[in-house]
Amino acid sequence: MWISIGFSIIYLFCIIYMISYRLNIKKAVERSDEAYYPSAQTKLDNIIVPDRWEPMIPLDKRSKSYRILHWGTPALILLMSILFILVFGMDFLHGSFINFGYIFFTFLVMIRHQGNIYLLNDGVILNGRFFSWNKVKGYKVEKIVKWHELYGLDERLNNSYKVSLLLKRGIFQPNYVVLVVLTEERDMRTVVQLLEDKGIEGTVAYVLPHPEVQR
Repeated sequence: MWISIGFSIIYLFCIIYMISYRLNIKKAVERSDEAYYPSAQTKLDNIIVPDRWEPMIPLDKRSKSYRILHWGTPALILLMSILFILVFGMDFLHGSFINFGYIFFTFLVMIRHQGNIYLLNDGVILNGRFFSWNKVKGYKVEKIVKWHELYGLDERLNNSYKVSLLLKRGIFQPNYVVLVVLTEERDMRTVVQLLEDKGIEGTVAYVLPHPEVQR
């Protein structure tokens, strides 16, 4: 009985997550054109996102990644529903709970859009999710020089700038940091200035003082 309940909870969590994630990405796509940064003139090759440390892919309904997410989500929900029915109908639960949990986790990974960041007038889009400015607690910029944790992971990261945003604690989420790497100092200063203009305080480490970021 408890295994059946646990499996049902995992199933419902996956379905809710996939639907919520798809809606968040759809809203983010619709608002991405309002962004102050990156703007239409910004080279997205200058914005490197984890985990693969690849240039940021724009939130665009015509992009391959968005189409996969848009059409793949209902397809995966259908597959998971069929699997769910088969599991209970043919009594496959015994001894297979962990395996089915792994399958569901794999489904979640398959529909993830690559990381992204957009600074808007009223908030920031981080990885497809919108946060108002009052949810952003602070920022930190670090130049990726020798001995930095990211130095050497990829040639593009060396001597670039790691930008982290600290979000305020929510009811069901802890504080956490979202980061991107900017390869150009000009882009870093643009982002810092936009954050400062919104009253977001932070620090810039391993770079020379500059009027735009001095306190």
